[in-house]
Amino acid sequence: MYETVKVIRLSDMDEVKDFVRAAGGCDFDIDVKCDRTFIDAKSLLGMIGLGVKKNLQVCYGGKNENFENVVACLLYTSPSPRDGLLSRMPSSA
Repeated sequence: MYETVKVIRLSDMDEVKDFVRAAGGCDFDIDVKCDRTFIDAKSLLGMIGLGVKKNLQVCYGGKNENFENVVACLLYTSPSPRDGLLSRMPSSA
């Protein structure tokens, strides 16, 4: 059904607005899936309703360089096991 599926994470409302603006510039459908809910990526209200700091699947079947660039900046990568460790460096270093 979709040619491309990518997982992103939006961390704040500015990223939500940038994502929706980029999606609005596309001439193809873009859906965002969160759990069992599908939202039109061009809907600001729908995207705000999903909230932030969640893994979202972006599903689409067209090409748009600007949209691809925005999505590339928002791609979610699994946290490193080291991310949870406290630094062993003294705070004065």
